[in-house]
Amino acid sequence: MLPVLPSVFLLCIVIAHSAEVREKVGQWERSDDSFYSDAKHTLRLSLKQRNLDVLERKVWSVSDPLSSDYGNYLTHEQIASIIGLPQPAINTVIAWLEQNGAENIDLNRHKDMIQASFTVKQLQEIFGTEFSYYSHPVGKKILRPIHEVSIPEKIAPFVELMHGVNDFPPMMQRKLALEKAEKARMQEKLKKTYKPYEPVFSFVGSRGDSKAITVKWIPTDADGKFETDPHFTAVMEYSFNFESGTASTAQFILTSDLCELTDNYLSCTYDIKDEAIPFHFITDLTLSTIVGEKRYSSVYPFPIAPTSPIVPQKLWDFYGVPRNPTINNALFTQCVVEFEQQYYSPTDLQQFFSEMGIPANATVTTIGDNDASNPGGEANLDIQWMMAMAPGIPTVFWSIASNSTLEIDDILQWAYAIGNQTNPPLVNSISYGMTAINVDKYLGKGYLVRSDIQFMKLAAMGITVIIADGDNGAGDLGDPPMLRDTCKTKLNPDWPSQSPYVTAVGSTYITPLAEPICYLKPSEGGIDCTKFMPEGEVGVSLDNGMFWSTGGGFADYPARPNYQTPHVTYFLNTSKNLPPSSYFNSAGRAYPDVSAVGHNLITVIAGKNVPVDGTSASAPIFGGIVSLLTDIRLKAGKAPLGFLNPLLYQIARDTPDAFYDVVVGENKCSQYSMDGPSCCPYGYSASPGWDPVTGLGTPNFKVLSEAVLKYATQKH
Repeated sequence: MLPVLPSVFLLCIVIAHSAEVREKVGQWERSDDSFYSDAKHTLRLSLKQRNLDVLERKVWSVSDPLSSDYGNYLTHEQIASIIGLPQPAINTVIAWLEQNGAENIDLNRHKDMIQASFTVKQLQEIFGTEFSYYSHPVGKKILRPIHEVSIPEKIAPFVELMHGVNDFPPMMQRKLALEKAEKARMQEKLKKTYKPYEPVFSFVGSRGDSKAITVKWIPTDADGKFETDPHFTAVMEYSFNFESGTASTAQFILTSDLCELTDNYLSCTYDIKDEAIPFHFITDLTLSTIVGEKRYSSVYPFPIAPTSPIVPQKLWDFYGVPRNPTINNALFTQCVVEFEQQYYSPTDLQQFFSEMGIPANATVTTIGDNDASNPGGEANLDIQWMMAMAPGIPTVFWSIASNSTLEIDDILQWAYAIGNQTNPPLVNSISYGMTAINVDKYLGKGYLVRSDIQFMKLAAMGITVIIADGDNGAGDLGDPPMLRDTCKTKLNPDWPSQSPYVTAVGSTYITPLAEPICYLKPSEGGIDCTKFMPEGEVGVSLDNGMFWSTGGGFADYPARPNYQTPHVTYFLNTSKNLPPSSYFNSAGRAYPDVSAVGHNLITVIAGKNVPVDGTSASAPIFGGIVSLLTDIRLKAGKAPLGFLNPLLYQIARDTPDAFYDVVVGENKCSQYSMDGPSCCPYGYSASPGWDPVTGLGTPNFKVLSEAVLKYATQKH
């Protein structure tokens, strides 16, 4: 190793940084907390790449089921030979790192990423600016330079991105972020004025088990402020009916014992039991506060659809998976990927297996940290349901965690890590993401394109990546920076769902009201589908009775890949209620690709059975089914499925009944918000064939298990 050069030399190579001091970036605020100047900080350098057009052609060749090259995936050495920089360029970067005192220098196997550790003092000298702690409301803090810095001149010709200096990543997985943000906003809402005495709904939705509908609200006082006096009486009225049937109305007298004083306001909860409202009956809800002889009423603005809880056996049957599909001697591993210190509980996992009657015969290997004493709902959900759909397949729990308080974890970091493995998990489920327009703003300019390239490399290696496509509708409407707070003039695509090299998964729920005829009036030929129709699936939507909406839409970048052109073109040509052309890029990558159930999935969290919602449930469920299909191919001597999408769309053309076509659902809305907006002006509707609500549909395992054996002859 070369000796560390004196500071006077280091300052000579500094590139000018921006003059403006970064006091606040997103939700990160500069703090006065002290730090040790000799603390270690990891700097990652994404190197420039060559011949990406060559790699892309190879990806399509090995992923196209009609290609003679299908399944002939690339080795690390082959990828490095295509995209890696010439060795002299790499040597220049390594020499610069060594000259500036870097330790633990590590070049990845594809020769397009180098990471090294520095002391903070060294980085301050390299970039010629002070570093400072920045704190986030969730309790995380990171060290960053107080000015935006540039790539040092000597290595700039060879480096595309620096990670760990200019990025201020949004924190936390989508649903958790929304929950914490809502709690933080409540203090602001305490200052607002609402209509006197009218209750303010905070949550209404079906939560499974014996609770047909859970209603949460906040009473208001004579001045329209949140109520603090627990002495009041209210009436809840609800009615359920079909346009083609007879309405049934009931009411309950509610008292203040349903409420508790929390943070200077009353929070009230009432559960309408399933014997009061039968499952699947679309319900309207009115809540009134009684003051003297007057009623002050609030009408919940969306329909409510009570639904039953879901256990693995229900989905095995629903998707045609043989009962107890235990896999013996699996030739590969599957994986759930977690971020932001989301850990799973082995005890909860064993309880889940026991109570669901699933053999607990699969191993779980952990990569990264796992604090089993502090499990998260997301991590428990992911691992329980992926393993439930594919019992017996060894599973990797991959926790991408920061090495210190100075660092941040991210999806690209995981993509680099799995791409560097000798024997990586073949099927990977990720339930994290954010709105695409904010990716480069908070993760660094060029991050979105670079992550797409890394997903392309994983596709070249035969690795399946499955992504939850978001819980906030076509507009990714919600709290920044994970989401956008407006969609008045344009819908906001989701990332990384928009990548053409991942399989994006939307969400459905199970109901007999799964055909358009179920929503027609009797005069229009409508019928009571609870009596005459078998259960089917509907896209999760605020407009269709849920408390959130599945994602879906069209990417601003990149362009639509050829594998989905016939399906998407048909949708664009036949859909009767597309948004105006200015609201979306009809030529962009369209998503989701497929869907799976994402509502009321019973998950064990801290020893209790909890119904859980989200595309973050649908992704591991679909991932487990893909693992079953991968096992079938490998045991037949064929190559793994790898990048799925070209195969899925080809199967949909050749064997349409491989997917259950979901034809009811909307996604113009997001999640219910107390003070809105909850919906965009436009969104998309489910329709026959592919659509931006549920993609190609949900899996028919029996047909798929035969279809995946029909393509290509490559051996594994």
